[in-house]
Amino acid sequence: MGYNKADYERLITESKLFSLNKETESVAFRKESYKMVEYLYCYLLAQNEKKYEPFGCEITEVAVRCINNYDETKGVFLHYFNAAWKLEYSHLCGNQAVDDRLHGVKITESEKRAIKKYLRYEASLGKDLSRRELCEAIAEILDQPIEVVAEIAELVEYRMVDNEIMDDDGGRTSLFDQLSDGHLVEENLLTSARVEEILTVVESAFLSLQQRQMPIISDMMTIRLASTIAETGVDTSSYSFISEEVLSQYSKNQLPSQRTIAEKCGKNEASISRTVKEFIKKLEILLEQKG
Repeated sequence: MGYNKADYERLITESKLFSLNKETESVAFRKESYKMVEYLYCYLLAQNEKKYEPFGCEITEVAVRCINNYDETKGVFLHYFNAAWKLEYSHLCGNQAVDDRLHGVKITESEKRAIKKYLRYEASLGKDLSRRELCEAIAEILDQPIEVVAEIAELVEYRMVDNEIMDDDGGRTSLFDQLSDGHLVEENLLTSARVEEILTVVESAFLSLQQRQMPIISDMMTIRLASTIAETGVDTSSYSFISEEVLSQYSKNQLPSQRTIAEKCGKNEASISRTVKEFIKKLEILLEQKG
């Protein structure tokens, strides 16, 4: 279904909703309120359907809240709604960022709020500080004991063992952090076009593999790229290396461990790690060639 932003802007601004009296014209007000909720929902989808469609319930809640709380002192209603939705959406994205960072680890809402604050200040203070210096700086900003901030830092840096990989020396690194040293997936948000470019390179390298290596790389590369794919909403249907099973598990916060994949493929974890490292080196060369 196509949505025209200008059409819904007109329907919203020309609505007679706020000319009605909530008390004496309650039936008419309720009827127009339902229309307004629909207009606001469609107005957001007209801006970016893929981005906002998953948040239908949240959009409805914000729309109803804005309708119930609005009066002329709050200015133009559409501006009032846009400001409210922008704030709500930032909260939703913040929660998702925390969930992605913790890879399915369950935490309380208060811990989630604390982590969002920590991540915000961590990004603004720069990467040159030691962990102790960072905790001291954030503790001062938040007016919290450094011990409290240190606990938050530990939560932020927490990684579930089942989502880690074993290197040749027996050490462990995060599946999600080891895709490369920055050449493949950067820490900042990627555009859909950039993600598609990366997927195309991965696909090319994948098709050059021996048949016995393909199942391993399919699962392991999908694990590494799952959060980026979900975040940008790119269409993965044309990429044969993508494991739909892994993507489905990611959506349920149930990513398979490297141990599970090793057992499935009849390999040990060290062998899986070597195969993936060799594949990533091949990807880095291909990406450098593309410039």
